[in-house]
Amino acid sequence: MGDSVVDVSPEEDSLSAELGRGCAKCVADQLDVPVFLLSFLILYLSVNRCCECVLVVAIVSALMCIRWRILNATLWSAIAVLYMHKNWNINMGDVNISWNRAN
Repeated sequence: MGDSVVDVSPEEDSLSAELGRGCAKCVADQLDVPVFLLSFLILYLSVNRCCECVLVVAIVSALMCIRWRILNATLWSAIAVLYMHKNWNINMGDVNISWNRAN
């Protein structure tokens, strides 16, 4: 019954493995940023064809962002797109919403 000594020193990871873990952790912690950029791009490209669609995305995101935190990113991107769109006029029944921003 001899005593055996086991070396439990941790192996050193390569730089690329550490960099990959760091990028994965950053993306997992900051998931709002890529979602914001992607939704901003989609909404910005579609605002000229369907301004009402962007407004509906903003309203639905505002109603549901308490339950799902990730929808804060789509809400802020919709608000930014509606602000950047120079002139918009939306008629919803008896409610008339218009925005004319000077350059």
